[in-house]
Amino acid sequence: MTPAALSFAADVAVADVVAADVAAAGVAAAGVGVVGADVVGAGAIAADVAASDVAAAGVGEPGDILEIADPGIPLAGWSLMWLDRSKDTDSIVCYGKGDATVFVPLSYVIDDRIYFFGYPYNSYYSEPNAKEFSDIGGHWAAENILFIAGREASLGFPDGSFEPNAPMTRAMLATVLARMIIADLSDFNYRMFDDVDPEAWYGPPVAWAYEYGVVEGIGGGKFDPNGNVTRQDMCLMIERFLDAFGIELLTPADVGAGDDDAFLDDDRIGFWAADAVAHMSKHGIMHGRPGNLFDPRGFSTRAEVATVLFRLVESAVTEAYNRL
Repeated sequence: MTPAALSFAADVAVADVVAADVAAAGVAAAGVGVVGADVVGAGAIAADVAASDVAAAGVGEPGDILEIADPGIPLAGWSLMWLDRSKDTDSIVCYGKGDATVFVPLSYVIDDRIYFFGYPYNSYYSEPNAKEFSDIGGHWAAENILFIAGREASLGFPDGSFEPNAPMTRAMLATVLARMIIADLSDFNYRMFDDVDPEAWYGPPVAWAYEYGVVEGIGGGKFDPNGNVTRQDMCLMIERFLDAFGIELLTPADVGAGDDDAFLDDDRIGFWAADAVAHMSKHGIMHGRPGNLFDPRGFSTRAEVATVLFRLVESAVTEAYNRL
């Protein structure tokens, strides 16, 4: 087993956290405020709930202020919500599930509030979850790595390293994308490909990603879980991920992309990935490599994936905020 496989096998429990189903009445009981419209299925709920009422209802902790800014976010029925950041500037949005603390990857700070995609029935609060890795000091992607790792989406190795320059495998990326939306993997313990063991650490995430159209096989009933992800394939997988869950990004105009922006090696991008590469580039999620090259067939590193996911979170949450 490769070091990367050992890392993900040790951390796979993080990918298995699930969102429980609760009655819509629980939303009203929690007293969560709604701005602008009703939460689907929840009925009318009073807006502008006092912080003390929120805390008493079990939403957040004393000192946290939680509001629903927009209940219309299409992402798996989630709403755009926010917590006051003034109590602890290093805190990350989370909620409790049994004895575990589940951190919310799709969360981003805007104007001293932590905006995030969440379910109105969960009891969200914030707490620090700082990570340290022995091999990212001075690395160009260090802050992006810590951002994503603190949200428990991409983790390190048992020896305390992150291996930022190591390639990202297909199994790893499927697992990370499942973690990005805290996917419920409990029903995905079956075989989808001949070379993907359902009992392997990546078995359920690969089945989940296939069922949601995020990944495809390589032919012959195989997935090639240990194959390295090329940069063009990463764009395609993330594009499908965004489409599957209705995640919208900042417009090209918002990120300053021009209509004629192009890479010098555009002609080397596979036809099947060309639209995805163009979309990821124009929306500011994927950048080129030195010399204005995209290097479509080059392998995506773990640092590059962390950076792309940081930009995705920043863009998706900011776009939802801008629509308020």
